[in-house]
Amino acid sequence: MMRLRSSIDRWGLVARILHWGMFLLFGVTVFIGFYMVDLPRGFAKYQVYSRHKSLGITLLVLAVMRWLWRLIDTAPGRPVMPRWQSIMSSAMVAALYVVMLVIPLSGWLYNSAAGFPLQWFGYIHWPALLDANPSIKVIARQVHEAAVYIFMGLLLVHIAAACKHHWVDRDDIMRRMLPFR
Repeated sequence: MMRLRSSIDRWGLVARILHWGMFLLFGVTVFIGFYMVDLPRGFAKYQVYSRHKSLGITLLVLAVMRWLWRLIDTAPGRPVMPRWQSIMSSAMVAALYVVMLVIPLSGWLYNSAAGFPLQWFGYIHWPALLDANPSIKVIARQVHEAAVYIFMGLLLVHIAAACKHHWVDRDDIMRRMLPFR
């Protein structure tokens, strides 16, 4: 039986759905982000930007939900590992959570500073964080783009560490987060 909450030896269903769902959604959103930049001006570009922004809002909501879930759910115990690895693991998780919030928040700030309306899939209007402001627009865009690259780097290290634990250390770090047994 699938447990919603995590146990001492495995992440629960909610944590795994948030983990893998956000991984896929971030991948799609980042791909769209790189794709949309080179589109010629016009309605198609507007539609792609709108989808990117809507996915960004979705990721922001999911990141907050994931953070809140992490606060109330228990985490599986860690296998025995050197102290430096344990510290690095905690730092990596914290950095990933921070960047998962910074990316959509800086995108929202960039959109607000650019003076564009923001609607979630055309249904829910999201308020601007501030009035149009060209100088903040430039900074917010730089933060948004840099955060994406930082996230991709952190993600590669995260994946490499999971693979190292699975194939070198032969512990259950990766297995306990896999969507299947």
